[in-house]
Formats: sequence, C-alpha cells, structure tokens
Amino acid sequence: GSVDFAVRTPFGVRSPDVVIDRTNPRGRELSTSRPIFIAEVLSPSTAGRDFTEKLEEYTAIDTLQTYLICSQDEPRAWVWARQRDGSWPRRPAELVGREGSIALGGLGIDLSMAAVFRGIPDAPTIE
Repeated sequence: GSVDFAVRTPFGVRSPDVVIDRTNPRGRELSTSRPIFIAEVLSPSTAGRDFTEKLEEYTAIDTLQTYLICSQDEPRAWVWARQRDGSWPRRPAELVGREGSIALGGLGIDLSMAAVFRGIPDAPTIE
C-alpha cells in the first residue's frame, strides 16, 4: 500500500501528490512543515480545491518555492513560483505540450515537461 506524506500548513494538514523537502533527506519522517516544492495531479474530484483552498494553504508555507498542478489527461501544467521579493504571482504560468520546463526554485534544477508527462498522450487536436 501507499503511505500518504503529510504537509503541515498554517491551516491544517494536507497530503499532496508530490513533496520535496530538503530537511528530510532520508525520507524517515512522514510529515513536514518545511516543503520547498509541492505538486498536485488534477482529478475531477479535487480540481476545484487544487486551484483554491490548496493554493492558499500551500503558498502560506514560508519555505515553499514552487506549487505545480498537473493535468492527468494531457501535457498541461500550472506553475506558481515564489518571486524574488517573496511574493506569489496572482496567476500561474501555464505550460502546454512537451516543450519547456519548470524551474524548481530552491533546488536549482529544471523539470522538463517531457519527463513529467512521459506516458501521457497529447491532447487531441481539433482539425
């Protein structure tokens, strides 16, 4: 079975789909209050919360640098990246297709859209 990894936010506890936490290098802890990257995969039941409640909760975490939401149906992602002054953009950067990459703030690496969406079909094109 899978183990949910909990993230403590100023509002409560969440279990994101992906968490990167530099303070837990061996993965021994099952929760963190100091994540630097969080990703959620959209599903019909969570889509509304991912863009509203979770966005508000995750971006309130002091250590978080990047919040990523990924479509599960096509190569499409929405990225909120903390700006140099510590603020968050009002709107996410939207990436569509396999070109391009997502800069993971605080890690100094880029995650390619091709790698994130490997095995996910392209969106159908309308002829």
